[in-house]
Amino acid sequence: SPSCKIAIIDTGVELTHDDLSGKVTGDTHLGIDHGTKIAGIAAAKANNSTGGIRGVDWNAQIISKNIFDADTNSLGSAITAQKIIEAIDEGANVINRSGGTTQYNTTIAMAYAYAYKMDRVSVAAMGNSKVAEVRYPAALPNVIAVGATGNNDLISDFSTSGNHIDVVAP
Repeated sequence: SPSCKIAIIDTGVELTHDDLSGKVTGDTHLGIDHGTKIAGIAAAKANNSTGGIRGVDWNAQIISKNIFDADTNSLGSAITAQKIIEAIDEGANVINRSGGTTQYNTTIAMAYAYAYKMDRVSVAAMGNSKVAEVRYPAALPNVIAVGATGNNDLISDFSTSGNHIDVVAP
């Protein structure tokens, strides 16, 4: 639905990408395409004659929030929390973070608590550490933790594992 707004908290999104043009607002990417790929999985247009990807919700809107500099260094927890709060205040229904850390951070936790208070869905990847460990923001209360499986429905050899995984998918 065009009324669904998905915030991609990542490296920014290419605002003029063929599969996403006209449906992305916010921060552009700085040459790193991870955020654009995540946005495509979520909301790439279908039947537009440009490649074979179709997003989960073809009509969803994307709110892009870049939390990295051009060298993929984090801009820090205060800016990350600010970007999450901005996305919520801009109407995001879903907050997506496809990365994380083993370090708990109160500032980030408070931003996700705000998302919950505002009745938003927060989703975070477990990560690709290949071991069982607690990862944030995936381990925060009220954040859906997503792990990876292969097409054989077994946990992928690269995926972080742990008891706090809520859902897995290939």
